[in-house]
Amino acid sequence: MADAGDARVPLSASSGFPEDYRLLELTPAILAQLQGGATLTVRGRAEDTAVLVDGDERTYQLHTAHTSNSLYLAERGAAGGLELRTELHQTLELQPVHAQIRARVVEVLGWEPRGAFRGAEFEAALPPDGPPARHATDQALARHVQAGGAQLRRVLADIPAFRHAATGHWRVVEPAYCLELLRLILATQVERDWALDALDAQQAWAALRSEAGGEGVLAEVVDAVLARFGEPRAPGVYAVAGERVARFIAAQVFAVEGDRAWPVADFLAALRAALPPQLAVAGLADPAQWGSAHIPQSLLRGMAHTSALVDSRLLLTAAGVPA
Repeated sequence: MADAGDARVPLSASSGFPEDYRLLELTPAILAQLQGGATLTVRGRAEDTAVLVDGDERTYQLHTAHTSNSLYLAERGAAGGLELRTELHQTLELQPVHAQIRARVVEVLGWEPRGAFRGAEFEAALPPDGPPARHATDQALARHVQAGGAQLRRVLADIPAFRHAATGHWRVVEPAYCLELLRLILATQVERDWALDALDAQQAWAALRSEAGGEGVLAEVVDAVLARFGEPRAPGVYAVAGERVARFIAAQVFAVEGDRAWPVADFLAALRAALPPQLAVAGLADPAQWGSAHIPQSLLRGMAHTSALVDSRLLLTAAGVPA
């Protein structure tokens, strides 16, 4: 009887050896996703470091790990032996990364030759799109932004941007028009006694369209505005959050008057005056709560902070310059 150690396995090379293969490291979670039918997507431009997006929208940088040892890939051949397909000296490892996608999304949205959406009356005065123009389409965003679909939708909602139903192009909603439309929606909410925590975007759009001059209001823009300032309660239904509106207004104030030195009390008064009356923001009414270590509801986190001066506290931008 032959010793098992004397067994011989015929070994040969494929006709295309070495073939072009790469080995990709898989975590148990990603392996389970693939076994469940999920797909993996590699995103990025030619000059970007490749980023892999898994089925749970997690992002990973693909890192090439080199080894001096030879690794051979083989499969069972037709004659029962092993057929070598390739020789490898490197593998791809997955390194979790937090996708920094907002700047790239803004760049792609900036391709739209018609610019930010400011309302139907301005659209009519714009020239038609020329054939060579690049547009912010779903395909362009998927090709140039290294993120999964859910991450991308969150960033688009926060900007806010909407996909034009007639053209399929993504457009930014101009901030002043965004606030104007929100105020019209909230005025209609009071007039029709709708619940502030369950605003239906389609219902709001239909109501605005029925008013004089409302024919140019777009349903997709109404939905984008409510999604920007509200928490979703059901598809197309939102609870408007006062903190989100106040933070958006604060950002616009800094953008318009960024070189002004704002005493805290003056800024709070301006913010309260601009906030729709039915929206409440905890802590906004009491300037004494605005200390150097705490801003109520984190309204200005990432944008500004208060100085430590006791007598004349000023709002300082994130860069440390008086706002």
